[in-house]
Amino acid sequence: MVFGASGRTGQEFVSQALGRGHAVRAFAPTPVKIRVQDPAAAQRAIEGRDAALSVLGPTRNLPDRLVTRGTRHIIKAMQSRDVRRLVVTAGAGVAGPRVWECTLEDCAGFSA
Repeated sequence: MVFGASGRTGQEFVSQALGRGHAVRAFAPTPVKIRVQDPAAAQRAIEGRDAALSVLGPTRNLPDRLVTRGTRHIIKAMQSRDVRRLVVTAGAGVAGPRVWECTLEDCAGFSA
């Protein structure tokens, strides 16, 4: 079960998993408008799965702390269905190439 499958990271994960022959069940807010804020939707999504992957965020915590609440619902659903494997990825959200005009060392004064 992949939560956040419609985002950039989720789409890439699903694409790579399918490309490697894995069966993937994706949980995404479109096109059917299911939401991870809905505990019952998370319960239904987890049913019959042996693992969950969360690639939720970043969202500016709108609406109402989506990532925090969604993760709680995912964990509760996993506990109720005896699913014991959870992988979570998180990041700051990168807009794409050419966002930075300098290297990390130049921009932040960082030295190794």
